[in-house]
Amino acid sequence: MNATIKNRYFVAAGGLMFAAASLVSAVTPVAAQTPPRTSCSVGGMGEQSPAIRMRRDVGVRTSPDFTGVTLEPGQTVRIYASGSVSPGRRTAGIGPEGLTGSQAPHGDAWPMPGSPRYGVYALILELDSDDPDVTEHRVWVGADSGCFTYQGRYPGLLALGINDEFSLDNRGDFEAVIDLYPMS
Repeated sequence: MNATIKNRYFVAAGGLMFAAASLVSAVTPVAAQTPPRTSCSVGGMGEQSPAIRMRRDVGVRTSPDFTGVTLEPGQTVRIYASGSVSPGRRTAGIGPEGLTGSQAPHGDAWPMPGSPRYGVYALILELDSDDPDVTEHRVWVGADSGCFTYQGRYPGLLALGINDEFSLDNRGDFEAVIDLYPMS
């Protein structure tokens, strides 16, 4: 390929990438403000800053949504959530705290009965290689889960979801910031 053709190819490709980036930035929502790093008391080590901080989208229609994070037994975690969801066509946007005056009923299809409807929760699936059953651990997140320690005996996969009995009609976006603290 001669230099003139190669130069035209790169100029055209660069223009196409610029146009695609402009389109994506026009339709991508502005990221939420990052919460300040907060220390947590980690067993026997005193107050610690997070060792790892990551951002994840929370699926409002595919609830719960796996984060790609595996927690080790005894690991301290803090999760912050921001954004809003509209559960159904006639409902206005609801923040990650959910409807604080409306608790999900017990004995129904709600993932966290007794917690606010439509708020964010964490589901940790504990995997035991010797047992085909999976143990579920649920933690209320809302806008800020506070520091909590995973109490499973085996590693667990972290998922985040919306406390909703039927999530397929949801609209909106939640974003989570997950802080993982050093192991003691």
